[in-house]
Amino acid sequence: DTWTYEEFDRVVRDTSALLVAHGVAAGDAVHLCLRNCPAFIALWLAAARLGAWMVPVDPASTSRDVESQLARVAPTIGFYATSRGDTYRAGLAEGSRLTTFALDETAADVRADGRLRAGDGRTVEADPVAPDDRLAVMFTSGTTSRPKGVVLTQANDRSVAATPRRDICRRRTDVAFPPAPV
Repeated sequence: DTWTYEEFDRVVRDTSALLVAHGVAAGDAVHLCLRNCPAFIALWLAAARLGAWMVPVDPASTSRDVESQLARVAPTIGFYATSRGDTYRAGLAEGSRLTTFALDETAADVRADGRLRAGDGRTVEADPVAPDDRLAVMFTSGTTSRPKGVVLTQANDRSVAATPRRDICRRRTDVAFPPAPV
């Protein structure tokens, strides 16, 4: 599947509305236990648009890892791959009330009838974010000790996005999608 910028912005708007409908607001964490897929990008951009922050984790996380991550960041909502649902759900604390969504990690998740689409035409207005606002908490691999949460701010993300534009794109029509440490 391919999208124009306008089409994918519609996906992000719908995903933002879905997050808000499930209680996500500025300053809230959104746990993402997904591979790189269209849903991951839509959730990342939707969380940023709302001033919420994402917690992108290794999609092969063990249930113990998931339990530790959830306890440390207290997300409002969590997303995981259907194929690894047993592991993710086993990481939920007993009695957890965390809202979770299982996704296919395919384009089907973001299609008009997909799991991430609110589908009712809602729009969400969000307050502007500040450069020092949290965008993500990423966990280190924990090879020498317990994984540590590293905070990335909106300014970090803007810098990552601006570097290719400045250093790689030579014509006004050039477009670069910078890899983030996700």
